[in-house]
Amino acid sequence: CQSRTLCVALGLDLGDKPFMLRGNPAAWGSAHARELELGAAVGDGGSLHSMSCMTPISCVAVGTDRKGQPFMLRGNPATWTGPMAKQLTLAASMGSGGSLASVSCATPTLCVAVGNDNKGQPLVLRGNPATWRAGLARQITLGTALGHGGRLSSIHCTSATACVAVGASTK
Repeated sequence: CQSRTLCVALGLDLGDKPFMLRGNPAAWGSAHARELELGAAVGDGGSLHSMSCMTPISCVAVGTDRKGQPFMLRGNPATWTGPMAKQLTLAASMGSGGSLASVSCATPTLCVAVGNDNKGQPLVLRGNPATWRAGLARQITLGTALGHGGRLSSIHCTSATACVAVGASTK
């Protein structure tokens, strides 16, 4: 929330389509809900899992598209459309897919997103979301002490060098 009367929430409707609510949460109703048509580039759908806003018109949202790839939207949520969705197609070394579960932005040009790849390893993407691409995603390979795999499910950053992420291992 940017204030007590300006919040944005993401969800998935019963038709498996992402939607958002925007405005004063005390007054939210069906008139405040807007379905997000994501388009063919992301498999005509997907699920947005997290969003971070620096201002009411400068937000980044992350999730998983219907093609099993991480994707993101950035900019003003009031104007998001399918062509703005950017798929981050992960390489075979990361299991050719994955998901971004959470994002936190310390500044408009420094965000960190976390999740997991299709090889069952935690995934981190850091930097300016305007320049994010799959090649910038970093796999964190967990060792035997943590069961060889896991995922990161939430992150919060207070500055460019201070972030805390949590998740689960396979152990």
